Amino acid sequence: VTRASGQEAVRRVVGRQTDEVEVVARLLASKIEQSQKLLRSVAAGITPGMLESPAAPEWLQQQGLPAVQFFDTLQVLRANGELRLNLRAGRAQKSADLDPAERDALGRTLAGGKPLVSELIAGHGGGEARVMFTMPLHHEDGTVLGVVAGALRLQSQSLLPPSMTLPAHDDSQLVVFTRDGTILAHSDPARVLGQVRDEAGLAPVYLHWLERAQPIAGRGVTHMQPEHVVSMAGMPLPQWIVARVSSSRALLAPLRGAQREAWWLAAA
Repeated sequence: VTRASGQEAVRRVVGRQTDEVEVVARLLASKIEQSQKLLRSVAAGITPGMLESPAAPEWLQQQGLPAVQFFDTLQVLRANGELRLNLRAGRAQKSADLDPAERDALGRTLAGGKPLVSELIAGHGGGEARVMFTMPLHHEDGTVLGVVAGALRLQSQSLLPPSMTLPAHDDSQLVVFTRDGTILAHSDPARVLGQVRDEAGLAPVYLHWLERAQPIAGRGVTHMQPEHVVSMAGMPLPQWIVARVSSSRALLAPLRGAQREAWWLAAA
């Protein structure tokens, strides 16, 4: 009876951790969707005339006021590659100040005509790393008119606030990372922008996942290891993965204590 109840308790503990990473993955996916909806609403109000007018920067800034307040940077690009609006923290910037990675994301959207979530754009420090969202502008005949884009700092409240990975415990860590293993959020802030390959417990699970080339899905999976219990759930659109890495000893300590108590009661 003790053995059977212990196995059931392990299943419950593992199930709770698996559910947690699925919930966090869904939360992040909803934030991504919210950002895209805001850009879509801005794009819907931009007309060809607005892009061609000499007063375009003022008009576009007024049109996208909610987006200006939401995103850390905001750009509007014409189909010919001309940057009509480049805002950072609500202030106009020169076209030359646009990061090459941001310009590449804008160019890919112009060429493909589809919205995208960029790879991580690393700034000069962890606080400046950001993710860019783009939305194409279309003529009535479906041809691409231009692109509107907004970027969010990695640690901003609208994307991956530090509070999301709290409380931090020595025996458990919440990690969000990209498909290539770059850490986006971590219970230890010093590990942000580090590599998953250096994470105890998570590294072998991640490498095994890469070898099998498994698709990123929303369903959570849990791997039991001698020293760690690792649960992972993916987000298909930005290709991010949420993981909870817990110490096996700490996670299962209450269970083992209950088993010992049951044996003593049985002996008595």
